[in-house]
Amino acid sequence: MTHILYTGTRPLKALPGALTITHVPLLEVRALDLCAGELPELLHTHPQATLVIYSHHALSALAQSGLAAHREMTMWCVGAKTRARAALLFPHARVHAPPADAQDFTGLSGALAGRPEGQGVCIALTLDGAPRPLALALAQGRGQVFDVPAYQTHAIKNLPPSLHSAAQLARMQWIALTSSRGALAWHQLVSALADDGARHAAHGIRRAAIGESTALACEQLGMPCHHVASAPNVEILLGELARSGVKP
Repeated sequence: MTHILYTGTRPLKALPGALTITHVPLLEVRALDLCAGELPELLHTHPQATLVIYSHHALSALAQSGLAAHREMTMWCVGAKTRARAALLFPHARVHAPPADAQDFTGLSGALAGRPEGQGVCIALTLDGAPRPLALALAQGRGQVFDVPAYQTHAIKNLPPSLHSAAQLARMQWIALTSSRGALAWHQLVSALADDGARHAAHGIRRAAIGESTALACEQLGMPCHHVASAPNVEILLGELARSGVKP
């Protein structure tokens, strides 16, 4: 049995049978009020715009706003799961995702650049303070891109008491890190541990990243990763760790 410290913001629905999961979200998520920002005016000015969705959190913020409830609009989502949720939340929308082997930011950018309506306007719902460079990814002259912040994340201030001792941390064989901001939060939390033994045990947990950007963030923080998921998908990452064969 492989014991994993999972740090993503969303609960897991299904797990490989060979895993024991301790879920500690390192980031708290808050949806922004899209009605109070520039999105209503953008939708009014560009009624045929394509909405670009990178995450479930952006979908939640859009659903809370009510701005897309009855619109017959086009949406492009980064992956199949986000696409499925978008179709459920917005039944009047035309919802798309890149092919199964290209469901990441690069694949989404390529799909948008190649779409028949590529000359049109894209409105990307992003994490506040971390806009995606979609305008650079799309070829010049392929249209206009607006980044609209849809949600914020804030690092938790303390690890739960169950992870304050060396013995408790030593039980974890892997930590699954799902974002660059999460990697920074983990680094700060470990550095703040008062017990030297606990800090040593935390640094000894093998690190797994959901993608290359998260792995790079870990590397820059002095926490090189031992595994990077073959695709940016939490279930794929956890499945690979379950098959890793690492023993307690």
